[in-house]
Amino acid sequence: MCRLYMWLTFAGGHMRTNVLYMLKSMDKRDVGLQLALQCAPVITGIKVSNLFIIDKNMVEELYDIIDGTDISAFFLYEDEIKANILLYRKKELQQYLLGKENQKFIRNFGYESVYIDDLLPEFAIRFSIYQFTQGEFPHEMGILLGYPVEDVKGFISNNGKNELYTGYWKVYDNLPEKLVLFNYYEAAREHFICLLAKGMDMSSILMMYNRARKKYLQFQKVCDNMFKH
Repeated sequence: MCRLYMWLTFAGGHMRTNVLYMLKSMDKRDVGLQLALQCAPVITGIKVSNLFIIDKNMVEELYDIIDGTDISAFFLYEDEIKANILLYRKKELQQYLLGKENQKFIRNFGYESVYIDDLLPEFAIRFSIYQFTQGEFPHEMGILLGYPVEDVKGFISNNGKNELYTGYWKVYDNLPEKLVLFNYYEAAREHFICLLAKGMDMSSILMMYNRARKKYLQFQKVCDNMFKH
């Protein structure tokens, strides 16, 4: 089993029966549906990033869908069939990367900067080399995907084995907290599948969440200013 698959474990088997029933009749090649399945947490804002793997002839459609939202995309790699794209919220991912332990972890892998504009191009090169050679897996990917550093370290030291639980990633510490997170991620995924099944398109869903998020951030800023005075 390749290390990429071991890293990108997916929280399957927990979807409600009625949602699974809806999913069976939907077009699995649809970009919007794949965004719901793979990237619901970053769309809702409860996760800083997700890796999106899609047929490479559908990349332009993806860019059209996320255009005008606060979700960024960085092209990592493509082969004859699939493209690997990091979808992320720039401000939130940058804050995550600047965390003390995350910075230390990334710099230990030879990166001089943890700023996104410097880090992602270098990571894309390393990721492409891995895909071509199947050599050493770039474990810093875990941090770029917002995985807790203790689980990334646990994965490395255990060679991807002996995990406490396998969900959206392999958990090696603080399982109760991770289970709560996984439940949030799964709820977001199911919610998007239901919206798509009822006829909404992903562009409209993204815009809806984008507007709601902006209003929340504006409200949060007002509250912060009130408490400062």
